[in-house]
Amino acid sequence: MLHEVLYMLLGKPGTLFRVTESSVEVKEHLPFLHPHEDALLNQLGHLAFAYMHLEQFVHTNSQSTHSLYLSAFVSGLDLYLHKYRQCLVDLECDLLTSGKHCTLAYIKYRVMYPYGFVLPDLCCYVRMWTDIVHTMCPSFS
Repeated sequence: MLHEVLYMLLGKPGTLFRVTESSVEVKEHLPFLHPHEDALLNQLGHLAFAYMHLEQFVHTNSQSTHSLYLSAFVSGLDLYLHKYRQCLVDLECDLLTSGKHCTLAYIKYRVMYPYGFVLPDLCCYVRMWTDIVHTMCPSFS
């Protein structure tokens, strides 16, 4: 199940999770999950949703020639998301080398501490910026 969590954090919800309008959530009625695990997974799902949104923004705007500022922002965002992905790679290495000691709480600590506030805030910034640009310059997209 921990590999499913890592895939979800990379924006690939798999079979245990579903994507909603504002998050990635654990599918209902999974009898093998304790309510505490369910809550932990849903917290990680918010982070996964922010990553998915930011990754889509980077992919959509990576070849943009509309603005030097946009290009610089997308480049910096992509570098930051690379660090996030590297954190997940490191977590996978931990999982493979010491699988017995790798828990959901450990994954939450390793991912949420450095990225739990920043990715959702960046996601809000990107949404706000996108809304403003599309309102002021409809031909910009």
